Amino acid sequence: MAKLVYPPIGATYLLLPEAATIARVSVHTVRTWIRTGKLRSSRPGRRRLVRRDHFEQFLATHPLVVHSGTTWGRNAKKKPHSPPPAK
Repeated sequence: MAKLVYPPIGATYLLLPEAATIARVSVHTVRTWIRTGKLRSSRPGRRRLVRRDHFEQFLATHPLVVHSGTTWGRNAKKKPHSPPPAK
């Protein structure tokens, strides 16, 4: 049976959707940070929690890159179609 790890009393925790909202990223991105070991988390029950102080430290040491113009994906700007070549 897995060992239960309880969070320290008095610590403030964030759910993954709350952490994602603060960082302005998707929940999937937060899960990736946890899976790759960049961000620590705990799971005292069914939900995964991130300590607020660890999360703030993570954001301070890992600046997020904001892309102003998307060149890929759904929001990519489409190139105008050129007219067909003359025959």
